[in-house]
Amino acid sequence: MQIVLKNTPEEVQQAYATAYEKAAKKVRVPGFRPGKVPMEVLERELGDAVAGDAAQILVASSMEKLLGEIKPPPISVPSFEVEQFDRKQGATYRGTFDTYPEVKLGKYKKIKASQDTVEVLEEDIMAEIEKLRKDHSIMHTRDDGALAGDVLTIELDIRESGGKKKLYHNKDYKMVLSEPSPFPGLVEQLLGAKSGESKSYDQQMEESFPDPKFAGKLVSVTANISTVQYPVLPELNDDLAKEVSEFDTLGALKNNIRETLTKQADNILKDRCMKTILDLIAKDSKTEMPQTLVDAEIEERVKQIARSIGRKDLTLEQLAEMMGKPAPELRKELNEASVGSVKKRLVLEEIAKKEEVKVEEADILEYAEERFGTLTDDLKKTLLSNEKFLDEIEGAVLFRKTFDWIHRNADIKPGEKVKLSTLMQATGTGA
Repeated sequence: MQIVLKNTPEEVQQAYATAYEKAAKKVRVPGFRPGKVPMEVLERELGDAVAGDAAQILVASSMEKLLGEIKPPPISVPSFEVEQFDRKQGATYRGTFDTYPEVKLGKYKKIKASQDTVEVLEEDIMAEIEKLRKDHSIMHTRDDGALAGDVLTIELDIRESGGKKKLYHNKDYKMVLSEPSPFPGLVEQLLGAKSGESKSYDQQMEESFPDPKFAGKLVSVTANISTVQYPVLPELNDDLAKEVSEFDTLGALKNNIRETLTKQADNILKDRCMKTILDLIAKDSKTEMPQTLVDAEIEERVKQIARSIGRKDLTLEQLAEMMGKPAPELRKELNEASVGSVKKRLVLEEIAKKEEVKVEEADILEYAEERFGTLTDDLKKTLLSNEKFLDEIEGAVLFRKTFDWIHRNADIKPGEKVKLSTLMQATGTGA
């Protein structure tokens, strides 16, 4: 959309005055201290040199006054071109900006889809119990040779073979004697080792080794063993249930684990089903796609990737270089994916509006407790008075409630029965 701003000569003059005041802090004029230069002297010295700053000040001031009156409201900062900026004749700007597009919904009720169900086996439950046993194990010192699965504390020293250049050193390196080995040859060398012993060996590193410091080199490894320990797991009985949970019996603990695993899997299968449903709704709906929203989605995707690899300031160009592809190619891929995501978000917002899906205080607190755990009354009051928190949470809760509304109003038939282990392997998650 377009907007035209007009300002009087008096408003232009005032913008110049403000620009001169800002410049006064930096301008040096012989005979005056910085910030103490009289206005008439500044005007004489600077003239129209501050015209650009004055124009920006005037546009910002005008937009601040008009922003709440623009219908529909802009979703991006307008980009302005100056058509006239004159102290005697006033100013005229022509700006362009994106607005939220109109969404014409297609069919979004009674969408036909199937949703698989999960089969949780006894072995799945026992795998979770084994994790609990390991988490509550007690470490014992082993006097004889180290076995697979033992935990060793060593002083690890790695150098270039035949040289003194140190590549790695750690006085208190802890490792589990299991595959995959943390460093080539280390597990094999330490099997059977005892506390107080030292093991040394040479290792030819593969060219493909991830750390270039080691890749392709012949290195000398020395490991001085400080301790050899092994875990002793608690017995598999009711006492275990009391120790690791709120339940009094092993049977009750197993039932709770079954319910938890089933709920987690059902949520995954529901998401799969809903992806199909949302794809169908979005395909049947029509809307214009503002590039501003797509660009914002691309930026957010790059930020998510950056956070996942511990790089807060990663740019799209840097990401493309890391992935070994041209930046325009990566941008095109992200653009295509982002268009689909933005369209689904707009569709969800329109359905929420049409079906009057509302976010209540109880919904916000329920969501907050899922994220932060049980909330005290004081913490609830603090969260509900935090506008930034509420803006973030309300959007997430609204999408969730709309998501659930669509699911409830879809024509969903039972699909196949899927084993939990198969589902978790396919999704790359652990039960």
